Formats: sequence, structure tokens, C-alpha cells
Amino acid sequence: MMMTAGTFTPSATTDRVARRMPCRLETVKAARRLVDETLRGWGLGELTDSTRLLVSELVTNAVRHTGCTRIVVRLARDERTVRVSVQDFSCELPLLIQAGLNEERGRGMALVDSMSDRWGVDLKPFGKVVWAQVTARTRPARAM
Repeated sequence: MMMTAGTFTPSATTDRVARRMPCRLETVKAARRLVDETLRGWGLGELTDSTRLLVSELVTNAVRHTGCTRIVVRLARDERTVRVSVQDFSCELPLLIQAGLNEERGRGMALVDSMSDRWGVDLKPFGKVVWAQVTARTRPARAM
């Protein structure tokens, strides 16, 4: 399901949510809001903090390092696992580097690596999808 505008309230029966967004730093806030709404609808609130952080880093990387004009933010889930991904239209791969103590940048993918259970990059004909996955400790509550 591709969402481009309007309000969408995910339910426990929706397993995937996607939204096209402009590739700008202001988009980080909208991506976090999408995570909040989606995980609340899925009953996976325990994953909200980590997933918000992951989407923030993935969107910020796309904005700062790809020169793209738009991205697609996706959330997908199975019973207890959530995968957040950001598709951009650049083939430049993200770098996992160790930033120095006094450096202001360069920690994004290291943070994604430490906060996620798994992460990766899927190359596409026109760009890439960078994703990260987290797993809940408990089963989500069933929606009524």
C-alpha cells in the first residue's frame, strides 16, 4: 500500500505501510510520526523508541548523502518483527564507520547497527533500499 497524502491509521490487519516523502531534513519528523501511528495501530508500542531512532537515522542518511529529491519510507511487520526501510534513488551505499570522539557526524549507521537486530541494503535498478529490523519481546495485543 503506497500512501502519498492524507491521514492513515494502521490497524492490526495491515502488515505494510509506505509513504512517499520529500528528501529533506524536515521529513525526519514526518517519518517518526508515521512510525508512532503505525506501531500504535499494530500493538507494537514497545518497539516505538528504537524504530523511531532507526527511521530518523535512515532518513537523515538519505537526505545528507544521496542528493535525492524524494524517498519512500516503509514499515512492514510479521507477528513480532518490524522492518523499517528507506528507499532512495541513489546507488551510493551507506558506510558503517567509527566516528572519532570529537566528530559531529558519522555515527548514523553505527547507531543503526547497534540498535537493530539486523540491517542491510537491497540494490534496485534505480537506487537502493536501506532497511533495519527489530523484534518485540512480547506478542502484540490483538485489536478489537
